[in-house]
Amino acid sequence: MNMKRIIIIAMLALCANIAHAQLFSISGLSIGANAGVIYTDAQIRAALGTPSKYETWSNEFGGGSEYQYGTGVNYDLLRWQGDKGIVGITLESTQFTMTFSGGRTLKVGENISKLTTGVLQYIEIRDNEKYYRYSPGTALGEEFVGIYTDNNGVITCLSYSWMS
Repeated sequence: MNMKRIIIIAMLALCANIAHAQLFSISGLSIGANAGVIYTDAQIRAALGTPSKYETWSNEFGGGSEYQYGTGVNYDLLRWQGDKGIVGITLESTQFTMTFSGGRTLKVGENISKLTTGVLQYIEIRDNEKYYRYSPGTALGEEFVGIYTDNNGVITCLSYSWMS
């Protein structure tokens, strides 16, 4: 095999890997606009368990579902849209962990100071909480994780949303 063919194959493999790159995963579910996966209801329930509350909707733009885990003030929410897959996540409890490539993790209750790699951008203070945007890559793109912390830097909420 000549060198030119090897380079082309390597470039195609790299492009395929980028096209299906996840931003992070939760309980084995790859999350991100380019994750290349649209999960079924059964797959979501198998990975995350039975939700405490489940709602569906339908309108002129399609349909979707919301999976709520936990009750009370702090709960976790996953939004699913038929043709797009998982389009939103809000984590307010310690039940789930976001796992990024390379094994980096984020979880409610941890201190934001653990983020030593990636891009962390301070945005503003909202209701006595600080709000940051975090991207595990080299720059903040259209996909990122929103991080809310208390005044001591303890993560109180992690959020992700993607709109096409």
